[in-house]
Order: sequence, then structure tokens, then C-alpha cells
Amino acid sequence: EPEKVIEIAQQLPLTYELADSVEIGLTRALELAAETDDLIISAGSMFVIAEAMTAWKKQKQWQKAQENYEQNSK
Repeated sequence: EPEKVIEIAQQLPLTYELADSVEIGLTRALELAAETDDLIISAGSMFVIAEAMTAWKKQKQWQKAQENYEQNSK
């Protein structure tokens, strides 16, 4: 129920954005957090948290693959 999460977020001094999917939202949150050194909070059901964890692992695998590629390209 995104409406409830938005309602709570509006009452707090938080920066938030809506995203079409958990993976897109996590990617955007990581971009914003990298700029400001902020924390990322994922809120919702256990299903949302599971999606966020899967997206996080996917992001980490992608970063590791990029680092390996850059190291092997030298």
C-alpha cells in the first residue's frame, strides 16, 4: 500500500521518490545516496523487502563484474 508509506514519509524530514518497480527505485536511491552519502530505507511488505534484497544483490554483482572488467582491461 504505497499510499500509507507516502503518507508517513510526508510527515517526516525525508527525501523520497516513487518508482515503477523496486529495482528501479533501488537504482535511483543508490544514485541519490552516492551524491549525498545518505542512507537508503526500503519500506513495505516482506515481498518488497525480498525484491529489494534481490535487486541489491544484482547491483553488487554488476559492480563486481565492472570492476573485474576494468582490472583485466589494463
